Amino acid sequence: MNLAKITALTTKRFGMLLILLAVIAIVLFNSYSASNKKITRTSTYINFDFRKIDGYIDDSARYFKAIDSLYSSLPVAQGKYEKYGCKRGYFRLIRRDPGKTLLYTDSMLLVLNELKDDPAYHFWYSTALTYKGDDLRSLGRYSEAFGFYFLARENIQKTGDSCLYGNYSATLGLVAYQQKNYADASEYFKQAYLHPAYCEDNENGNTAHLQFANQQSYLDNIGLCYSKRELSDSALYYFDSALNYIKHNYQHAFTYDKDYNRVIDTVYIEKARGVIYGNKAVDLIKKGYESDAEILLRESIRLNSLPWHALEDVPYTQVKLAKLYLTQKRNKEALVILQALKAGLDTFPNTELLKRWNYLQAGYYDSVGNVTAANLHLNRYLSMKDSMDAKAEGVTSSDIRKEFAHLKTQYQLYNLQKEDALKNRYLLVALAGAALSILIGFLIWRNYRQSRKHIDALEALNRQVHRKNVHLQNTLSSLEKSHEANSRMMKIVAHDLRNPIGGIAGLSSIMLKEDSFPVAQRGMLEMIHKSSNHSIELIEDLVHINTSAMERYKEPMELRDLLSYCIEMLHLKSEEKKQRISLQGRSAIVQADRDKLWRVFNNIISNAIKFSPANTEIKVVLNVVDSHVIISVQDQGIGIPENLRDKIFRMSGEAKRRGTAGEPSFGLGLGISKQILESSNGKIWFENAPNQGAIFFVSLPLA
Repeated sequence: MNLAKITALTTKRFGMLLILLAVIAIVLFNSYSASNKKITRTSTYINFDFRKIDGYIDDSARYFKAIDSLYSSLPVAQGKYEKYGCKRGYFRLIRRDPGKTLLYTDSMLLVLNELKDDPAYHFWYSTALTYKGDDLRSLGRYSEAFGFYFLARENIQKTGDSCLYGNYSATLGLVAYQQKNYADASEYFKQAYLHPAYCEDNENGNTAHLQFANQQSYLDNIGLCYSKRELSDSALYYFDSALNYIKHNYQHAFTYDKDYNRVIDTVYIEKARGVIYGNKAVDLIKKGYESDAEILLRESIRLNSLPWHALEDVPYTQVKLAKLYLTQKRNKEALVILQALKAGLDTFPNTELLKRWNYLQAGYYDSVGNVTAANLHLNRYLSMKDSMDAKAEGVTSSDIRKEFAHLKTQYQLYNLQKEDALKNRYLLVALAGAALSILIGFLIWRNYRQSRKHIDALEALNRQVHRKNVHLQNTLSSLEKSHEANSRMMKIVAHDLRNPIGGIAGLSSIMLKEDSFPVAQRGMLEMIHKSSNHSIELIEDLVHINTSAMERYKEPMELRDLLSYCIEMLHLKSEEKKQRISLQGRSAIVQADRDKLWRVFNNIISNAIKFSPANTEIKVVLNVVDSHVIISVQDQGIGIPENLRDKIFRMSGEAKRRGTAGEPSFGLGLGISKQILESSNGKIWFENAPNQGAIFFVSLPLA
């Protein structure tokens, strides 16, 4: 190749490079101009339905790719806003990562600088501010969260939407209540109560139901605020107002029957009344009307103990009733309530309620003269109270208005800094473009004199680019492997499915006890019951992975009682296969977490039932050897084959196999059990029985 051809080729390449750089410069300046133009809102994308791409939810890479594709037709800035909003929802609802959620919310606020001329700007801006308030609340930064909610409400006023203004006021009320700023909270709830009166139904009957639910709850919340401020007369007025609102507007609370006909939702109405009764009783006691308060508390417990009612409110009302009985020296009646409360807490643990139970139990023992037991429960109460107070430190704010004014100033300064930084970037791009143009001109001039050197330099650059591409490919491969590992960890979200599926299992069990269902419907109920129980087993296995590393409350417990309770809970399951479970051995006290230890023995005995044929016996034996207690569970089942001996205590699920009646297994339970026991200085191992079946052993130190 002669020098003329080399020169021509190099000149052509640099000419193409110059054209490319010119195009890039045009795009950059057009982007700057476009940021000041009006972007048309497409309302279709305001509320994104995650179910459209639900099939990709377990694969974050495909999920994000689907989101990007879905909004690719929107203008650039609006598309970014919607994409960030969807990805924020993913990290908030699916991954439960408040840190990344906050990053996407900040990106939404930043991109809104390009959408200030859009008619929907104030709606988008208020939404993003509310998102940031939610994210800050999740991170425990309550004072900052309040400021962003306040900004959102002030901004929504510019839209003229009084319904949205009321919703934001209610949110501010909840935050102020959490901060124990009850005076401000009551005012915000009053504003929320007044504004929905101007909301239009727009031929949507569901709006009336939502307004009914909100209005009665706002009145109840106002009463709670006054109650916290020791203004019982005002509190009773608003509690009565809430009950009167329900009485005169109950027709707006509706549901649908099996034929999709609208009917009055009596369950919701009774549930709302039950909650208000429990709240009202507190102020009746303060005013000295203890008999009236007792009637309301008992009625509240009765209503919300019914199926589909507010079962979560029952223990709080039991605490109030037990406290009343102790005050009246009605110790026997107080003990009955306290026992019922403890039974509920054993099934559904709640740290706050357990703290209150210990306080009331101390009061009961003090009343009956058992000073030792009273001191024990009082010390537990004080320990739990100190721990919870330490965690709650910093949640309240002594001067929220001063905090808000500071935040508003800081946020305005932040926006100005962002705008200034953006302008500086555009200036730097222009300067860089000019400098690059000069440099290219100089290189073209030098090309006529040193064509060979330029060609060599281009070839070296190509090799460097090739090496970079290889490096990027390797990096991409590593990222894909990392995504696979992350997708696996996403199974942890199964934790959030446990309560609703457990409710399905419980309700189906209750319905199966009725003999009024036709054969076809009973068969469907049995299918629902079995499927929900199988799902619960899988969810429990996923939820308890690595749970041994978590801090849990340990206490002395009677191991034989725990085993008896576990066997009793599995009695119906063993009866289905006509199996017998026996328990032998004397009592033994161990120091451990009751819920965790119950999980271990429930898993071992469930496996014995699952992998044993019908009409066989399962023996549970408890022996004390030196300073340890050894529990053995022996079945007459299919035993542990050689190829699974080294796998059954792994968390990989490789040891899963079906039971003797085709029951499914997920292969995670024994691995979880091993983690739990090791965290309590215990051990687990197994042996195959001489003839058939297997024997699992658990060793724990005595308390």
